[in-house]
Amino acid sequence: MRVLVTGGTGALGPAVVAALAEHGHTVSVMTRGRLPAEVQARATAIRGDITSAADVRRAATGADAIVHLAALLHVPLEAPVADDAYERVNVTGTQHVIAAAQEVGARRVVLASTVAVYGDVPRGPVQESAPLAPVSAYARTKAKAESLVRGAADLSPVILRFPAVYGGHMKGHYRQLVTFLRTAPMVVPGSGHNRRSLIFERDAALAIATALTHPAAAGRTFNVADETPYEVRRTIAAIAAALGHRPPRLFVPRAIAIGVAGALELIAPAAGRRAQAAAARLRKFNEDFVVDATAIAAALGLRAATPIDEGWRQTIAALDRHGPAD
Repeated sequence: MRVLVTGGTGALGPAVVAALAEHGHTVSVMTRGRLPAEVQARATAIRGDITSAADVRRAATGADAIVHLAALLHVPLEAPVADDAYERVNVTGTQHVIAAAQEVGARRVVLASTVAVYGDVPRGPVQESAPLAPVSAYARTKAKAESLVRGAADLSPVILRFPAVYGGHMKGHYRQLVTFLRTAPMVVPGSGHNRRSLIFERDAALAIATALTHPAAAGRTFNVADETPYEVRRTIAAIAAALGHRPPRLFVPRAIAIGVAGALELIAPAAGRRAQAAAARLRKFNEDFVVDATAIAAALGLRAATPIDEGWRQTIAALDRHGPAD
C-alpha cells in the first residue's frame, strides 16, 4: 500500500514511518524541510505545507491511504501561540487532508488525536463514549479535526486518541521531567500516587499501522494507551533507573504541591509567564488522568507490549544519542 504521512518528522512521526515500512508499505512524508536520516532511509520526501491545499493535494497523489499526524501541539506558556494558528494547522490542515484523500481515491485516513479532547476529567478510566470537553486551543481544534474526519465516511476513517507518548523524539512535560530527574533530585513536588496513562512510541506506531488496514477499524475511534495506568512514582522510578540514578526518596504531599501551584498563579501577573508556566506544570504533574484502552484490544486484538522499564530505557538511550533533553 502507498501511504502518505503528514507530520512524519514530529514526535511520533519517525516511529510511525518505521512501523509502516516494516509492514511492507511504500511511505512518503510531506515535509517543509529535510527528512532526518532515520526517516529518509524508509520514506520519500515530498515538500509541502499542511496549510496549503495545493501542497496536500500534490503530496497525496498516488496514495492509497493517509496517516495524518501533522498538528500544532501544546506550546510553552512562555511562548504563547494565537488560537488562529491552531485553527490553520489542526482544522484547516485536516480539511485539506480529507479533500485530497477524496480527490485521489484514498481508501482510508487515520487521524492521530489526543485524550486532551476529554478535558479535565475526574478519575478514569475514561472510555471513548465520554463527552468531549476540551479546554485548551490545541484540544478544541483536535476535537474539530476529529469531527471532520468522522464525517468523511467514504474514507473509512479511524481516529486514535493518544495520551502522552514517550520516546526518543518526545517533547513537553515528560521531556522536562527527564531533564529534572537527570539532576538526581531528592524531593519531588507531589505525592506521586496520581496515575497517568502513557504509551511508548513504538506501541503507538504499531497501533497506527494496524488501524490502517484492519477492516474492523473503519469508522471507529479508539483510545490507545498501556493497559496499566502507572502511578507517577512508578514512571519516575523507571526514568531514574534508565538514567542510572536512584529514584527520589521524598515526595511532597499533593495538597502542598497544588497549593504551591496556586501561589505561583497568584504571583504570575507580577512574575510573568514563567510563574504561570511553572504553576501549569505543577498542576499537570499532579493530575490523575486515565483512559480505558480495552476497546482497541477487543476490536483489533492490539495491546501495548512494551514494559515501562524497557520503554524508558530505550527512550533515554535515544535522547542521549540526539542530545540532552530540553
